[in-house]
Amino acid sequence: MGPCCSTLSNQDVIPKTPNVVVGTPVVEEDILKEINEAVTKSVAKITAAYKGERIRIVEKMRKAAPERHENLLYYDYPDKNGSKVNELALQNVTSEVAKKKISQGIYEQIKPKLDEKTSGDPLGREALHKVVEKTIEVSVSKAVDATMKTINTNDTEPVLENQ
Repeated sequence: MGPCCSTLSNQDVIPKTPNVVVGTPVVEEDILKEINEAVTKSVAKITAAYKGERIRIVEKMRKAAPERHENLLYYDYPDKNGSKVNELALQNVTSEVAKKKISQGIYEQIKPKLDEKTSGDPLGREALHKVVEKTIEVSVSKAVDATMKTINTNDTEPVLENQ
């Protein structure tokens, strides 16, 4: 793994204790393991997404020239606004919207197994789905935030179209 990648352990991604409230179903270990694997795989793609987003922003700046794109001028890149491009790219790939999209994708992946486990219990199904959705949401948020810290946004090397 490169300097801007990291590995996540179960302790980094899955909350240490399930959200247990009286009457709330406990998420089984196999589902937690699957959530952890899905979160880890999804979050591992953030570094590549960040690089792609930098390229996309610079290309938009180039096409908008001499006008601004996202308040950034192409002729100022990378000397004057390289770090701002990096910050914007990181913000775009780690935003709450991005976290929600990752969470929803993982939930859709896990949902059939939840339905299978609760096929005869509609109330239990609804409660389990809510607990799992929240577990995924928290796990994704923690993992994305941890990954954000590993991405080098100080790199102001020019982005070329064909990188």
